[in-house]
Amino acid sequence: MSLRGWWKDQRERARLTRQSLAWNSDQALIAAQVPELTGMSDVEGMAYTLQQVELWKATCRPEEAIEFSRRGKASIESFEFDGLTMPYWATLWILRTYQRSIGLNVPDVAPAFKLSRDANA
Repeated sequence: MSLRGWWKDQRERARLTRQSLAWNSDQALIAAQVPELTGMSDVEGMAYTLQQVELWKATCRPEEAIEFSRRGKASIESFEFDGLTMPYWATLWILRTYQRSIGLNVPDVAPAFKLSRDANA
């Protein structure tokens, strides 16, 4: 790779990193996708998400834990394929979507979506 190509690649990686970080803090996007996180700071939202995953892991059946893990890994791979990092709140979105699919009464989340890597940061 030429030096010019290397710099271009580094600029694109930096842009994608900034975009990923912006999604972690975009309160309007978070409120639209996972309303139960509305009003929480990044740290509070991350702690809440982790707490909800831990509560789920303590009560779910082994096959449910496996399916949740599979869905999470697939989502992470999808973001990474686009050169992005999955925002923390997407984990709660995955959890709530899966819980709803097996008939649990949990807080609503937005329908499935695809964040564009070309969205403005």
